[in-house]
Amino acid sequence: MRWLLRFVTPNLLLIFLVSSLIGAGDASAQDTQNFRFSSFSADYYLGQTQDKTATLKVVETLVAEFPDYDQNHGILRAIPEKYEGHTVSLEVESVVSGSGGQRNYTSTTENDNLVLKIGDSNTFVQGQQTYIITYTMRNVALFQSGHDEFYWDVNGDQWQQTFDSVSARVHIPGELSSSLQDRQVCFAGYSGQAASVPCTIERRGTNNGKTVIDVNTKEALTAGQTLTFALAFDEGTFQPGPEIAKEELLRKIGIGIAAGGVLVPPLVAFGLMYRRWRRFGDDPKGRGVIIPEYEPPKGFNVVTSDFMLHLSVGTRTFSAGLLQLAVSRYVRISEILVKKKLRKDTTDYELEIIKPLTGVDKELVSIAKAILPGLEVGNKIKISDISGSVSTRTDIAKAVSSLSDSLAGSLAKAGYFVKNPKAAKNSYQLWSIAPFIVGGVVIFIVSQLYLPMIGAGIGSILAGVVMIVFAAIMPAKTLKGVEAYDALLGLKDYINLAEKD
Repeated sequence: MRWLLRFVTPNLLLIFLVSSLIGAGDASAQDTQNFRFSSFSADYYLGQTQDKTATLKVVETLVAEFPDYDQNHGILRAIPEKYEGHTVSLEVESVVSGSGGQRNYTSTTENDNLVLKIGDSNTFVQGQQTYIITYTMRNVALFQSGHDEFYWDVNGDQWQQTFDSVSARVHIPGELSSSLQDRQVCFAGYSGQAASVPCTIERRGTNNGKTVIDVNTKEALTAGQTLTFALAFDEGTFQPGPEIAKEELLRKIGIGIAAGGVLVPPLVAFGLMYRRWRRFGDDPKGRGVIIPEYEPPKGFNVVTSDFMLHLSVGTRTFSAGLLQLAVSRYVRISEILVKKKLRKDTTDYELEIIKPLTGVDKELVSIAKAILPGLEVGNKIKISDISGSVSTRTDIAKAVSSLSDSLAGSLAKAGYFVKNPKAAKNSYQLWSIAPFIVGGVVIFIVSQLYLPMIGAGIGSILAGVVMIVFAAIMPAKTLKGVEAYDALLGLKDYINLAEKD
C-alpha cells in the first residue's frame, strides 16, 4: 500500500485548539493546557448527491479529562471551511454533551477555519466532560490520476494534549460500496513525518450492502500527533459540485476587480495629468538645436543657472556660488595641510572674505551669509568647522530652502516661468496626498471586508505616484525661459567639450 504515501497532505487538516480562561486563585500555579483526552472518536457518513457531489456528515465525540479544580471553561474546535482551496459548504448542526444536553458555543472565522468556542465563561468544567459535535460538508473528495480519494485527518495535529485513543468509522452506503477499491491505508504520528504510532484499518460489510471502515490507533497519541486515513474509489465516482464552479467564477471576478483596481486609477490619473500638463505645463518650442555657448545668458550667475536647469537648490549650488565668489576675488580659498601623528596627513580648506561684497548678486550674498561668520573683510571659516557644527549646518539648510523660494519667485517675476515653479510643483504634490490616503484606507480597512478591493487601494497609491511624477514637470517656462534654458545647455556642452579639465 505504498501507493498512498505519495498523497500530499490536503488543506483540510482538522486543526484543534484548546482554549480556557484562568479562574480565581493562584493563576501562576495553573496551566490551562494541563488536561488530557481519554478518547476521540468520529463517525464519517460519506455520500453523494445526484450530480455525484461528495457529501459528508461528521459526528465527533471528544471525552476530556479536566483537573478537579477551577481551571478550564471548555475547548476550542477549529473546523476548516476550505478543502484543496475550495469551499466545503460547512454547516454545524449541533454541539451537545454526553447526555444530549446543548452545549453553549460561539463561532468565529480565522484563517479559513470556523472556530467553535465551546463552553461558558461563567462556568468551570471539572473531571470528565463529553463534547459531541455534528456538522456536514460537501466536495470532500480528492481527484487523483486513475482514482478518486477520501483522505482525512481524524483528530488533527495542533493539540497540546495527549489522546489515550483515537478512532474513526467511515460509513459507506451501498451505492458507493461498489466503487470502493481494496486500497486503503492509515498512518499515525507527526504530520509530515514517517508514521511512528501503529494503527489499524479494517473493512466490514453489513446485510444491506453498506460498508464500514474502522480506523484505530493502537497506542496513545502525544501532543502534535494525528491519525490519518485514505480510501480509494474508482475514477469518476465523485464530481466537483456546482459550489466549486461558482466559487471559481467569483474568484475570477475578484481577480478582474483587483486587476482593474490596480490599473484603472493610475491610467485615469495619467490621462488627467497629461491633459493638464499639455495645457498648463508644456513648455513652448525653442529653437530645437542646442548651440554651444561661451557665456551664460545675461543676468544669470551659477546659482540662478543651476536653479533654471534643475528647479532646485542643493549643496552643489552652494559650492558653485563659493567658487564664483573666489573667481571674482571676493573670497579666498586656501588649502591647509593638517599634520596627523601616527596617521596620514589630511587636507582642510579655509574660506576668507578678502573684499566687500558690494555689487554682488543677492543669491551669492545669501550663500556667503549662510557659510561665513558675517560678511566683514577678514572673516574666516574652515570647512571642517562647518561640517562639525550642527548650528552651521542648520543655518545652511534654512538658507537652501529660503534661496530656493527666492529664486522661484524672482525668475517667475522676471518672465522665465508662467507662474512660480515651486508653487506649481507643490500644489500638485499636495493634491497627490489624497490618493495615498484613499489607498491606505482601502488596503487596511475596506479590503478586510472584500479582499479584491486591495487592488483598488494599490491602484490609488499608484495614481498618487503618477501625480508626483507629473508634479516634477508641471512648472512651465515661457518662451524667454526656454531660450535661457537652451542657452545654459549650450554652455554646459561647451564646458564638457572644451574646458572639462
